Amino acid sequence: MAKKASENGAHDVFATRKVERFVLDIASRHPEIHDFWDAESAWDEIFEALVPQVSLTLASMIARMTREWVSTSNPHFLDFACVLCDENSVPIPPKLSAAFATVAYQRLTGTSPGGTSSRVRRTLLLERAFQLIAHLRAVGLTLERAAIKTIPTLPAVPLIPETAARLARLYSESKWPSLELSVAENLRDTDEQTRWLQISEELPDADEEVWGTRR
Repeated sequence: MAKKASENGAHDVFATRKVERFVLDIASRHPEIHDFWDAESAWDEIFEALVPQVSLTLASMIARMTREWVSTSNPHFLDFACVLCDENSVPIPPKLSAAFATVAYQRLTGTSPGGTSSRVRRTLLLERAFQLIAHLRAVGLTLERAAIKTIPTLPAVPLIPETAARLARLYSESKWPSLELSVAENLRDTDEQTRWLQISEELPDADEEVWGTRR
């Protein structure tokens, strides 16, 4: 039994070293694996790498998940970014590939900082809400009106803003205000613009009690 345990231990050490060599090989081909960004530059770099090839909304979603991973070290954010890339056949930028390898290495060597998927769900819900606001803004609504129409679409879950004013503030702190012009340009003189105008008219307002006061 002792011999068996010893053999298993040797195998574990060998497997760990093999993983380390694998990751070091990736690192040699992608030196940026050792030089991750701050949260904002992470968003900018991934978004700019993706937006010529995919839609604004998809590029923003993947960039946001990457930014949240940089901010929190929660590997579930990169898991979701990986799924988005796979489901949409997105070419993965080298730096994002290096990030995926880093998370895999941490898990295989037991050094992953952990985290939960619930935060990913919150981020996903907010990102979708911000996309809706951006499109409503692109067809003429003020930020306050867009938030008032968006808040009823959000589920009542923890950490999700309960008032339109709070949602508008969070939106102002996101990257979407700087993307509104691009959204508007993509919609201009298209059937999509007509569809979004109709959506903006049909979406109901939130009850006044959840409007809040924007400061």
